[in-house]
Amino acid sequence: MPVVILRGSDYQMGHQYGEQAGQYIEAQKDAAWVAALEMLGSCEKVLHELFSQAVAEYYEGVNANNKGVLAEGVEALYYLARAARAFARSEAHAKQVYNALVPPPTSPEDLGLEPYGGTWAQWATK
Repeated sequence: MPVVILRGSDYQMGHQYGEQAGQYIEAQKDAAWVAALEMLGSCEKVLHELFSQAVAEYYEGVNANNKGVLAEGVEALYYLARAARAFARSEAHAKQVYNALVPPPTSPEDLGLEPYGGTWAQWATK
């Protein structure tokens, strides 16, 4: 991981982090896909494994949520936090599968929209 230098407000630091670490994160994502393909042999198997993880995480979240509803106090908070984490992981895995099957748009034209003019929108049309 490269050294990332951040200054300013939370928003500015988040933007700086995205600019500085974005290429590294993209390279790591690509390397993870290559490793998964080498291990599992095909895209279909990789997507099936990701979907299976999404389903498993979802049911882990349901189980933790049920325990949280039945518990009281700090124990309830513990189980509900576990449920929230499991649901977030499930959604992330499911989104990976969906984005592999239906790539997200990268420009207004991909959405069937015309580029909007104005100097503030030039970043979106480059």
